[in-house]
Amino acid sequence: MVNRTLHALAFALTGLMAAGVLLSTPLFAWTMLRGNITATAFAASALLALAVAAAVVAGRARLLALLRRAAGAGAAWPARRWLLLMLVAGLALRLLFYFAFPAQPSSDGAVYLGLARKLANGETYGSDGALAFWPPGYPFFLLPWVAAALPLKFIPVLSNLLLFALTLPVVWRLAERLAGPAAARLATVLLTLWPNYVTNVATPEKENLLIFLLPAVVLLYCTSTRAWPRLLAGLLLGFGALTQPSLLLFPSVLLCFELFQNNGWRRVLLHLTLLMAGMAAVIAPWTARNMAVFGEVVVVTANGGDVLYRANNPMATGGFTPRGEVDLSNLGELERNRMGAKLAKEWIVSHPMQFAGLVLTKQMLFLGDDSVGVYASMRRSGMASDTTILLFKGLANGFWYALWAILLMLCWQRLRLQSPPVNALESALMLSYAYFFSLHSVFESNGKYHVPALALLAVLAASMVVRGLAVHDTATAVQRPAN
Repeated sequence: MVNRTLHALAFALTGLMAAGVLLSTPLFAWTMLRGNITATAFAASALLALAVAAAVVAGRARLLALLRRAAGAGAAWPARRWLLLMLVAGLALRLLFYFAFPAQPSSDGAVYLGLARKLANGETYGSDGALAFWPPGYPFFLLPWVAAALPLKFIPVLSNLLLFALTLPVVWRLAERLAGPAAARLATVLLTLWPNYVTNVATPEKENLLIFLLPAVVLLYCTSTRAWPRLLAGLLLGFGALTQPSLLLFPSVLLCFELFQNNGWRRVLLHLTLLMAGMAAVIAPWTARNMAVFGEVVVVTANGGDVLYRANNPMATGGFTPRGEVDLSNLGELERNRMGAKLAKEWIVSHPMQFAGLVLTKQMLFLGDDSVGVYASMRRSGMASDTTILLFKGLANGFWYALWAILLMLCWQRLRLQSPPVNALESALMLSYAYFFSLHSVFESNGKYHVPALALLAVLAASMVVRGLAVHDTATAVQRPAN
């Protein structure tokens, strides 16, 4: 009973996030075009969300028929041929976009490339005097590319094309294990065509690496009964935590996967011990480096408190702000980290209503936009007009909006059944996305922060479509004799 309740809660949470996307996406578009949100804009977005939700639920029969045709496409193709087709199509699409809008590395991406160059030259790791502000995982990934003396402007696009090629078979395998070949085909189509993923092809951002690492971790940990895949999952998750330190808590999602399966505590303890041992093997050398530099334990970075305070203070907007009400820039990075955490906690406790309002704003920013690649590539390339940029942003967010509208209908369909079929891996994928949603309800937020879960969301959407069709067919077959 507890197991089924946990699955139902995972579906309910995903449905709530889907409703949040339907509300937030038009609101975000309004803020981009008009500035501040007005009561009229909120009411119009809410009415649109309700209308779309009612339409997809009322028209679920036709929508399911359309999804059935999509899931059946390519059924006669062998897996290798299908993967080759997706690989060629995905590489061609990304190269076409890159040559049309050849953006140069800037902002965080330029910093990461600079850090990789420092590593290649044997220089001290750090930027602007901060030795543990920037996580080292992505610079380590870029290091072989920089060491090969390739032109810096080509490294992001080449490395991202490789990551896409590596992610494709992982997504296929994960979706196939979850819901069969139809889900695998559909998931790889989503991954190949996802506008935000395509437009990020030239951006040297750590999220592109995480798009590959996270499904690989889930595949290794959740689909094998042997010990070594869980240890390898820990090694990859450890590197993911060096890339994005917030992933240090991602084992909590895998613990939920174990609970969904009702595994005994001895098995759970063994599995998580293997995972944590792999993570520790990767992270410990960097922690030792930080101890040698600072004389105290800094697991990965010393920026968490600073970021937390800038996201929770009287000047916070929900997104990035360069400083909080109290300027901490004159402090050393460790003291800034400690003081930031202290001030943030004090403000949250003393201003619960303002904090709650910020949480809602951060959730809107997280859910309401999936076009960060358009800005990062097209705007910075200087080769796209404002009209072209708006068209591409509309395409990216239209794809995003339609995907979540379908997920809302599928969640509603599954929850309305008294005994819906459950699957531990499917529920774990839902919680993987909810993991990032929860983190960035507290820390600073925008559409960039859901990008690491992009491949997991493609697998989840494809599997929910295929499994939703099976649920519909079963329910129809049960009802037919009574009619």
